[in-house]
Amino acid sequence: MRYLLSTLAICLFAFACKSPAPQKPVDASPAPSSTASQAAAAPELKFASEDLSPKDNKSGFEIVLKTLKASGGAAGVSDAINAELQKNLHERISLLAENPKEGSLEELIKAATANYATIKKENPNEQEWSFELNDVMQYESAQILSIVRSEYSYTGGAHPNGHSDFFNFDPK
Repeated sequence: MRYLLSTLAICLFAFACKSPAPQKPVDASPAPSSTASQAAAAPELKFASEDLSPKDNKSGFEIVLKTLKASGGAAGVSDAINAELQKNLHERISLLAENPKEGSLEELIKAATANYATIKKENPNEQEWSFELNDVMQYESAQILSIVRSEYSYTGGAHPNGHSDFFNFDPK
């Protein structure tokens, strides 16, 4: 655990020491205040927590999935954000299945729990597995949205694994 924290601290320090990229000048002229332009403005982009954890899972493989779901915003923005988060979620769950196939999240979860059941049958001393995924809105401004996806998993190795993915989106 100390090794993981030290490595993370060194990486954060190394990235923090880089000089910022030069920025383009911003047009500071006031926006038109006509009622027509206000009516045409996109609805506010909002995020809601969504618990996608399987219900009634008694397999011995605990799966916790707490994600964010976007709604509103400019045309297509929330759909693009949701598609990217969903694609990554499918990829992460697919890693837990023996022979993952394209399919719904529920089908991938069933394949992952079936993989655990097969391993448990072959080795009755196998410890219980766990997989936890949690999304948090890390930063939100008019220019950028940053979502952190933290993951923790234990799938029978010498130690559990954890990592974080950062998703950065343009809200426009």
